[in-house]
Amino acid sequence: QLCSQQEDARELKENLDRRSRVVLDILAGYLSGPQLHDYQRYIRIKPALLIRQRHLDELIRQGEEQVQRLEETLPPESHPKNTDPHCFNSTHSPRPTTVTSL
Repeated sequence: QLCSQQEDARELKENLDRRSRVVLDILAGYLSGPQLHDYQRYIRIKPALLIRQRHLDELIRQGEEQVQRLEETLPPESHPKNTDPHCFNSTHSPRPTTVTSL
């Protein structure tokens, strides 16, 4: 079972590497050297960026929940005027948090 999973993972990695090389070869015909370098760097750090974004989104969610719980402990006359649970102040604008696949 484990050996089969390892073999599948190895094959997936090889296929991904092969496709990456094909895409890189195609892009090399369209992008300048620095642009191609930027693309390679982005592809290399994208997984870490997605993980970081998920972590930050979770921290934001936890912070919003904490603010909501704290507001619930306040007397009714002390509640803030803005009742939107996603806004900490009136100048806060929501940002999309959609995460694409790796």
